[in-house]
Amino acid sequence: MIQFMTTKHTYSRLALAAASAIGLHAGLPRAAGQGCIPIRSFGAAALPHLAGLDHGQPWQASFGYRYLEADRYFQGTQELSDMPGMAPGQQVINTVHSFDLGISYTFHRRFSVSVNLPIQHGERTSREEHLGMDRLDLPQYTTRATGIGDLRFVGDYWLFNPERNPHGNVALGLGIKLPTGSHDETDDFVRPDGVVSQPVDQAIQPGDGGVGIIMQLQGFQRIVNRLDFYANGFYLANPREENGTARVPVVMGGAVMPTDPDRKNSVPDQYLVRGGLSYSVWPEAGLAMSLGGRFEGSPSSDLIGGDEGFRRPGYTVSIEPGLNWMYKQHSLAVTAPVALERNRQRSETDRQLNRAMYPGSFADWTLIASYSFRF
Repeated sequence: MIQFMTTKHTYSRLALAAASAIGLHAGLPRAAGQGCIPIRSFGAAALPHLAGLDHGQPWQASFGYRYLEADRYFQGTQELSDMPGMAPGQQVINTVHSFDLGISYTFHRRFSVSVNLPIQHGERTSREEHLGMDRLDLPQYTTRATGIGDLRFVGDYWLFNPERNPHGNVALGLGIKLPTGSHDETDDFVRPDGVVSQPVDQAIQPGDGGVGIIMQLQGFQRIVNRLDFYANGFYLANPREENGTARVPVVMGGAVMPTDPDRKNSVPDQYLVRGGLSYSVWPEAGLAMSLGGRFEGSPSSDLIGGDEGFRRPGYTVSIEPGLNWMYKQHSLAVTAPVALERNRQRSETDRQLNRAMYPGSFADWTLIASYSFRF
């Protein structure tokens, strides 16, 4: 991440602006607002923007953390509790803790390469996957999955020379995601006819089972003294159509419902767009505050490859306040996106089979934090 350089005032101001522009995103989980929709911890590759200006510190290590609890059930933009015939307590609750480990190296002032590995623990509490969504008199049960996620390699390049453009710049990134995380972790499910072991829901699987193409863009621009505009975004294209893992069936009326045996879990794309304003409240101490908007989700149709398989497409629109602190080699950031709109969209498989759209759970808010150290 960018170091707050107390010896060069111009670079220190640029560091604060750029840090706000990307939310100190080294290892910071980005697309992270969903619950049933499987948007995993996906930190953009650590980008030590101005590390090239300090030739003695080309390395950067980072650690990110994300927490969410998705307990609000939506079908489209309508919440479950507002739907006719739906009772409280039928929603699925997904709780996810994600950790993101990153290391990056600056080969040139404008070019860096990063490696990130997420580690995730997810819990999914429901009735519908156990004794039945129609049995509110019976307890809910929880399934769990823990493991490393999908490894990511990303290269980032500043379009303009950072020394000559201290108040505004744009960086482009391109990389690859490897399927190092498991997409078929199993746990025990309590069914009317006994306990069975099978893969847990895709929303809490550590990986998605596909090789992905990462495309990202970020930038910042000084507006007036100490006030900057920032924007960034990424798109993960997953060409693989299905990963071979069957979706978890739903129990209704004491019977396990059929789940289209020919259609396995999809390997969906995911995306994020965010932007806003950052204000340096205490430049000498490297302290800045930010406020912006955030739009993230998983589409019903992929950019590359087919759209078959079981998926829960949808998106969240959030307002995102943040606090960034930088001192010497240290960088710390905390943001807490708060959902304003949630939309569980219809998948291509739903359309092909002409079936009703299955609801999805969303979080009210998400906690995202990151720390990085340059050396």
